[in-house]
Amino acid sequence: MFRQNPIHSLRLEITALLPEIDAALASLDDYSATVLGSPAASSLKIIARWGVGYDAIDIPAATRQGIVVTYTPGQLDDSVADYTFALLLCWRGGCMRGTPRCGMAVGRLNGATMLPARRSG
Repeated sequence: MFRQNPIHSLRLEITALLPEIDAALASLDDYSATVLGSPAASSLKIIARWGVGYDAIDIPAATRQGIVVTYTPGQLDDSVADYTFALLLCWRGGCMRGTPRCGMAVGRLNGATMLPARRSG
């Protein structure tokens, strides 16, 4: 389904799930001032954000509503570091060049050079 205004649609979806909910385990969900100030969020007491950061939660609006916001700092540090290093290796090795044709070029890296033959930094 294509959404004309995805942010507005997501806010409506979250608001529809909030009545009579005391706690929410949030991912990338948009807990804006509009959502937190809605009558549907009146019983919400805590939003626990898992993942990296809490940018999608309006902290001042949550504070005004008496909603506690928590998150899990450090939970994904190793995963993010591993992923970043893998992307660097992939970029440096040239394997990103083959990604548009992955289905046709299984087993080939389309011109990639082995890492020991290159120098980074």
